[in-house]
This record gives sequence, C-alpha cells and structure tokens, in this order.
Amino acid sequence: TKRENETTNEALLVYRTVRDMNLSKLVAQDVQLFLSLLADLFPDESSPPKGHYPKEEAILKNVVKRHQLMYHDSWVLKVKQFYETTKVRHGIMLVGPSGGGKSCIFKCLKETLQESDGIQYKDVRFNPKSIRSQEMYGE
Repeated sequence: TKRENETTNEALLVYRTVRDMNLSKLVAQDVQLFLSLLADLFPDESSPPKGHYPKEEAILKNVVKRHQLMYHDSWVLKVKQFYETTKVRHGIMLVGPSGGGKSCIFKCLKETLQESDGIQYKDVRFNPKSIRSQEMYGE
C-alpha cells in the first residue's frame, strides 16, 4: 500500500497492484499478453518484485508437511496469489477442475493465517446450483 511504501514511486505501486490482482484470474495462454500490456502501460518502470511473506511461508511449509502434501513452487505461488486476493476482496470463489488443488489451497492458507494471526477463521461453502445467480452475485 502507499502508506507502507511512502517513498516508492506511485506508478510502480499501481503496476504491482494491477499485476497482482489480475494475474491469478488469467488462463495460462493470456499471461504473457497481459504482462506485455503492462510493460507498454508502464514503459519507464521495470517489473516490480512479487510479494514476499516470509512469516506466512514458514508457517505454510509446516502446514503442508502436517497434511503430507508436497511443497511445490507453482502450488505455493497459487497459495500466495489467493492470499493476496483475500487481502483486497471480501467474497472469493475458487473455481477449477476436480483434483486441481482448490480445497488444499484453501485449507492450507486458512490454517496458515489462523496460526499467523492467532484468529479462528470461518469459511462458508454452498452449492451454487442450490440458489439463484442473483442471490449468489447480488442483484
């Protein structure tokens, strides 16, 4: 945020925010095009570093080990992207094919944040076919 980075160039902050909040929503084929568009929009800025969360990553490693999962870099990237999304959005849906890791990403991030923040988090799950679209997305 700007408050945490008062001396950082504002264009760099906008670049990072736009990239981080949209990259996780794209399909793999569109990522290079999106990054190219960002480079064109911010020609004077080099690509900002990705978010770094050493405390949360250390806890995540233990959570992954506890659940007997593999700590794989591309999977950890998805957990980080989900974490960054939770910091700026109130309602989140994880979508993807069966066996894609959605439940494990959610469960591991939830446990990581509970341990990190000392707060018990509550999640609400429902069958999207059981309610009308207007009820789910708002009217």
